[in-house]
Amino acid sequence: MGAVSSEPNSEATEGSEEPMPPQQPNPPAAPGEGTSKKRKKAGNDIYRLRIVPQWVTDLVAAEGGTDIHFIAEKTIEKSDLVRQQNRIYLPRDFVRANLDPMLSELERESANLVGDGRKRSRMTERAEADKRKTKVSGREHGGLPVVVFTKCRFRCYLKLTRWDGSAGTVIKGDELKYFALWSFLKEGDEIEMWAFRREGDLCFAIGKPTASSSSCASRHAERLPCAFPFRFL
Repeated sequence: MGAVSSEPNSEATEGSEEPMPPQQPNPPAAPGEGTSKKRKKAGNDIYRLRIVPQWVTDLVAAEGGTDIHFIAEKTIEKSDLVRQQNRIYLPRDFVRANLDPMLSELERESANLVGDGRKRSRMTERAEADKRKTKVSGREHGGLPVVVFTKCRFRCYLKLTRWDGSAGTVIKGDELKYFALWSFLKEGDEIEMWAFRREGDLCFAIGKPTASSSSCASRHAERLPCAFPFRFL
């Protein structure tokens, strides 16, 4: 189709134009409703062909890992950096398309990823809550153990789970605050999430897609106390 010209009609005579009716404002979007362009872009990004970054390849090789999978990309939100919460959300569509297929049935059960979390009824949740007499055994305190690596090759031990209330999939744990610190994450940063297997266990490599990681630890080590409980390679 040709482009639509925005120039006025040269054949129109002066005085023949009729006044244009006032434009009506667009109706407000429904709460939680995104634009079609954003939804289309998100759908395209999920299935876009990815090239494994060199830092991920090197990290997995150093760990003796295999089976690298792209999981998700996301923009860091303010809530991802709240230390009291110690969790980072994984985009739901990416989880369904990329993470679920690489998990075993047992792993999905451990991470509470069996079935559609949004369809869990309140009665079902209440019945399960009645069976949980101690906090340590509750669903909200469980999850699938995972190891998460930064681009600097620091590692922390966290849990992958889906929350019953919001049906959001998260990586959570006390050490997440250290991960965010050593990754130098701030609100608005773009990150990529990759997964791989190390001796059968699920691991994640998470970092910014463009920032250099060659000397990130040495350049910033003086800013951080050496007592942080990080595991080094």
